[in-house]
Amino acid sequence: MPLAFLMMALISPITKSTGFHMQDDLAALKDSLSASLSRHNVPGGGFAIIQGDTITWVGGLGLADLEKKREVSDTTVFRVGSITKVFVAMGIMKLVEENKIALDSEINKIIPEIKVSNRWQDTDPVRVIHLLEHTSGFDDMHFNEYFSKKGDTISSIDALQVNPASRKVRWKPGTATSYSNSNYAVLGHILEKFGGEGFETYLMKRILQPAGMSRSTFSNLEVKPENLAIGYYPKGGNLVEAPYKAYNFRWAGSLTSSPSDMAKFVLLLLQKGMVDSVQYFDPQTILAMETPSSSMVAKRGMPIGYGMANSISVRGKFKTYGHSGGLGGYISNMRYNRELGVGYVILLNRASITGQREALQHIHNYIASGLDGLSPALAMPLNPSYLSQFTGNYTPYNARNVIFEGPQKLLGGKQVFVQGDTLYTKAFMQQPKALIPVRDGVFRQQGYVDGHILFVEHEGERHYIESNGLSNHFIESSLIWTRVKQVAFFSSLAVLVVSVLIILIRFVKRSWRVSLAPNFYSFLSALCLFGMLAMISNLQIEEIDKFVALNWFTGSFFALSVTLTLLLLAVIYSTFKVWKRINLLHRIYVGLLSVSAFSLLLVFYDWHLLGLRLWAW
Repeated sequence: MPLAFLMMALISPITKSTGFHMQDDLAALKDSLSASLSRHNVPGGGFAIIQGDTITWVGGLGLADLEKKREVSDTTVFRVGSITKVFVAMGIMKLVEENKIALDSEINKIIPEIKVSNRWQDTDPVRVIHLLEHTSGFDDMHFNEYFSKKGDTISSIDALQVNPASRKVRWKPGTATSYSNSNYAVLGHILEKFGGEGFETYLMKRILQPAGMSRSTFSNLEVKPENLAIGYYPKGGNLVEAPYKAYNFRWAGSLTSSPSDMAKFVLLLLQKGMVDSVQYFDPQTILAMETPSSSMVAKRGMPIGYGMANSISVRGKFKTYGHSGGLGGYISNMRYNRELGVGYVILLNRASITGQREALQHIHNYIASGLDGLSPALAMPLNPSYLSQFTGNYTPYNARNVIFEGPQKLLGGKQVFVQGDTLYTKAFMQQPKALIPVRDGVFRQQGYVDGHILFVEHEGERHYIESNGLSNHFIESSLIWTRVKQVAFFSSLAVLVVSVLIILIRFVKRSWRVSLAPNFYSFLSALCLFGMLAMISNLQIEEIDKFVALNWFTGSFFALSVTLTLLLLAVIYSTFKVWKRINLLHRIYVGLLSVSAFSLLLVFYDWHLLGLRLWAW
């Protein structure tokens, strides 16, 4: 498929409407944002709107501290989480500008001291660009890599030695995008090794200070309490303070910043590295960070996805660039569009995804109200015979963590089919969505202004990729086999529930007799499984430190998972023991119990659930 053909975007130019008066509706925007904070139980937020070379509004709404009733202001600082990656990426690009490293440098050669397991090393090594664009194939960080036992001063070597298993390459580098904090921990090490100083000092000198970000730091411990927005999370019907925990991979998420500082940084990006008429960064560096190059999507000419710590989204009236973050009671987002000369910042002190999404929509509506924006890409007139080549069943390919891969493959697939003259995609237990063709193999959904879905043949297999910011990547698979696994799993769970009901009915009728051992073991298996689900169902991300050490929580979870394994085996064993002593009806029933137990053993083994030591994962 010719690259030039794929790059032909049928998009009309972006124009500014003559009625563009954002200031006129600023009071209404503030009211809408305040209402959103209240509706989603978010204590407070810091916001900024940038237009052209001016910060139109920067300020705060709500409370930074619930107990002291301290209000959020433009200088209140928040943990901004993964937005840190943008600064690290810019630092790496500074090293590239200085010819100290190259984007195609092989990491096994420039940092051999960092262990990476890559079975394609000889032909497809992991390169710096793969780390920057999350196309290395690494797992995301594992549970015991979240928080540092050595505080904010842990070295990059020590942090990366906690669990090298997260740096096992799962597919050829450059094949798929999968977000991994481990990528940026490795980049942090590269930054320190070739920058010649700690990454905090390096980035302060070369990025934060030139941008005028005087209130930003890489540790909450350096922030005066009266300047800090306290992070909160829901617990027992109330909001409780999220305790500060040092981030193990601080190169991936430790930045603390204010609305005013982040507004200055967005302005720097809008001005292609210029601050107060001084060009601090090469404009080509900024543009390169906004242009994905190493993923399967990027190599086929689609200018969206994830660049160098810069995600590109085409939903709504205009394309936006930027990054989001979330950590320890905080959630953040910064986006911008240079062609329109607009940008915004959202910093909240409760990690409410729905609250942030609503705030983002209010700001988008406010900005877009005076803009014509993009016209949707025109649809290509295609016949059903052409569309039929894309039909099939597609299984998730790029799970963020291998430990979540099993459930995603079982329940997260897509069916693609033709109905009439339209191609549809359907997720498990969801309504079908029409795919609008915009060019060969590229489609968009309603509400998106350009193609963000790609079908592509790669090494003899068909891939289906939804790329809008980060990518959801699927590979063609057997629909029959997928359905068999789904039916087996849910049927097995149903049999477990039936075994529980039978035991309870016997208990209520006072006919408590364990006449069928397989039924009793199945009942105990269900209790174990329900217990494990109960342990994790109400766990907040702010409490993930419960996973990182051997304690009552991880010890109990491990004990339940081992007990579950033994009980499922006991169901199978006891079935053989009682088989000759029971009638046909009972044989059918215990046979179902045994088959269900075996099916669940296979599934839970595939999901790494049997004997799972959370503290060591």
